[in-house]
Amino acid sequence: MRTILVGFTVLLVCAMSGCGGAPASGNPFLTLAEMSGGQVGQDRPSGGGGGGGQQAQPVAFRGSINVTFNNNSNYELDTSFLAWVAPGSVRTAEQQEELLNSNYVQITEELKLGSAYTLGAGTYVYNGPGAAHATAIHLEPSQGGEAGTLSSMTIQLVAPDALLVFSQPPVSCDSVAFTFSQQGQPLPPVPAGSLGPWNGATNTGGLKTLAQVNVYQCNPFQPGLFLHNSGGPRQSNGFLETDDVTFDFGLLPDENGYCANVTIGANGS
Repeated sequence: MRTILVGFTVLLVCAMSGCGGAPASGNPFLTLAEMSGGQVGQDRPSGGGGGGGQQAQPVAFRGSINVTFNNNSNYELDTSFLAWVAPGSVRTAEQQEELLNSNYVQITEELKLGSAYTLGAGTYVYNGPGAAHATAIHLEPSQGGEAGTLSSMTIQLVAPDALLVFSQPPVSCDSVAFTFSQQGQPLPPVPAGSLGPWNGATNTGGLKTLAQVNVYQCNPFQPGLFLHNSGGPRQSNGFLETDDVTFDFGLLPDENGYCANVTIGANGS
């Protein structure tokens, strides 16, 4: 059962980004996927041959992944996520139907996500209840790390081309990615450097930035995770359609300055 708790106002506002314009003239994600090592539009090969007059069997689109969010703090955690599939990744009506039956919707107008991404008309977006189809994640505080008390949420979805966890519209790596709060108020900043490295973040209190997610790419600016389906080496921000993805959020940074660490691994491992 997927539980969606809307406890945090997603700060992505389409009006700020010009969502209501004409359909996209191109799809910038295609270029993005190529830059990140993926090749949008590949399908898993079908097992049947073309001879003997046999009709090829429909190729299933993709497997499902579990995306888990863990709050390892004694404070409330709020963030959101957005997942999408480029139109060129879908080759058949059956594959489109599989996506649409798995809580994806096909947008009819260009959608801009801050300055990081522009999703062209026809992109399939996981249909969350928030602005721009974002899904809000709210986790209550964990209780001392004791067994069975970790505050956690898992959402299952058909493997997307890209997965972005964020709060503010991403315009730089200083944009807010997630927030720790107490009684609804973000924790105040602390002096930079007093509690270890902060990885260049400008907000060192409850407001954590995209720079503090260990696998996000800041230069060039391409936050998020991406489906890896090419033959080249997989990057730290790449996942396979057989992988699960776990975000572990902590209030204090690790030795490298990260407050969110992402684990990518095969289902069931």
